[in-house]
Amino acid sequence: MKTLHHIDFLAQIGILVLSLVSAIFDPYYLFFGFYFGLGGWQFLMAILLAFGTRPHPVRARHTYEKWLLGVVITGIFCQLPFGADFLTFYYLLALLFVGGGMAFWNMSIAYRELQMVKSEHEVWDIE
Repeated sequence: MKTLHHIDFLAQIGILVLSLVSAIFDPYYLFFGFYFGLGGWQFLMAILLAFGTRPHPVRARHTYEKWLLGVVITGIFCQLPFGADFLTFYYLLALLFVGGGMAFWNMSIAYRELQMVKSEHEVWDIE
């Protein structure tokens, strides 16, 4: 689990940097890299961390997971047959802003978790 925390924050920074660099060639890459690349990575890590053991419980991670679940359930609700076009449009429009905020929130949580992992010294870590 410690390895996941090390990889998580560094991968998020890497995806963000690559998105910014690729925006030099085509501005759409920034949008696609940031929203789909970073968002997909964060969603995958949220699932892995939600079902794994938590040696470093961060209360913000639990709150983030509740918000993420709420966003997913809202998206599923917007796809129901009664007025899906109307609801889907406004859901996706709101997701542009909510998704960006949640991305930076998750990145700050990942940074705090990484700091906790680095600062912990267990007996089996010391050789």
